[in-house]
Amino acid sequence: MTADHFAVEDLGDGELSFLVPVYRIDVDGEADISEELIRLRGYENVVSALPRTKLVLQGRTPKQKLKEQIRHYLRLNGLDEVLTYTLVNEQQTASFAYLEKGEAYSLLNPMTEDRKLVRRNLLPSLMETASYNIAHGNKDLGFFEVSDVDPLGRNGLHLGLVLIGNKQEQASLKEVPYDFYDLKGYLEGILEILGLNKNRYQIVPWTLGGEEFHPGKAAELRMGKNLLGVFGEFHPLELEKQGIKNGGAIELDLAALLELKSSAPQASIPARFPAVTRDLAFPPDEKLAYQDVERALKKSDSLLKEVQVFDVYQGAMIAPGKKSMAVHLVYLDEGKTLKEEEIQAAVKKAILALQTTFGAEVRS
Repeated sequence: MTADHFAVEDLGDGELSFLVPVYRIDVDGEADISEELIRLRGYENVVSALPRTKLVLQGRTPKQKLKEQIRHYLRLNGLDEVLTYTLVNEQQTASFAYLEKGEAYSLLNPMTEDRKLVRRNLLPSLMETASYNIAHGNKDLGFFEVSDVDPLGRNGLHLGLVLIGNKQEQASLKEVPYDFYDLKGYLEGILEILGLNKNRYQIVPWTLGGEEFHPGKAAELRMGKNLLGVFGEFHPLELEKQGIKNGGAIELDLAALLELKSSAPQASIPARFPAVTRDLAFPPDEKLAYQDVERALKKSDSLLKEVQVFDVYQGAMIAPGKKSMAVHLVYLDEGKTLKEEEIQAAVKKAILALQTTFGAEVRS
């Protein structure tokens, strides 16, 4: 190139350094340099060659794999996956505002008022999808979405799930209404995929208020003081608003859950000796959480390997402020077969733990 246009220095190894005159304001990058070089040297002197690249196949990250496993699990268990609008209106962004309560981004020039704000939570969009389906005659719904959310100042990843109407059982020969325990089952399945043991998180009674979830049939997923998710059956006001008889929903802060460290599941050798089961029923305070009962019982004796609640009842024949809870206890000694006196002694310890910890009298 001519000196009055560019100063060129050969750096060796095929590299050149260009000093562009200040009056050449049209030269702004590598493409402009290449254009100038071709113009001066002639297009016929340009040799065609593919760029040299180093291709590295890394595959999906561990978080991406976990997210895909969760989606596969939900689809495999009969739920449909949906993709909803990111933009919502003011009424929607104010509903189901439990996980993200900050301000929302507002578009300067929205196409419509219904698509003015960037959503902070997923459930408002999912409930809009539910309303559309109900209005078109689809009364039994089970669907979920895994999408980004964008509260002001940060972004996140949430999972939302909605169950409405009935689930099909016995090859669609039987219809059973969705309830709280269907939601809890999906939640525990997701946490198991994430590799989170039950001692890592707490499912606690509802304390967040609001008119979307039934306060007596909803719960919070927490790790310490951190709120990671909400789930439960809908409030009667929400059922009336949607025009449905029953239903519930889940919303999880999936980004926070994926950040939690978890260990790979460990295999254990099956016991060579038989387990023994016993059932206990007792009337604790209605606000008592099952996790507290399980924790107290497991501390009573090392032979107690598993505690399962199989019945909770409130109503006639139960004192006000109380509920009837029945639990299934599994005892096992991995070194020998348990004798009857050992079993009776362990059960007495469990009864004593319920009496001293919760003041509950076990029914015979």
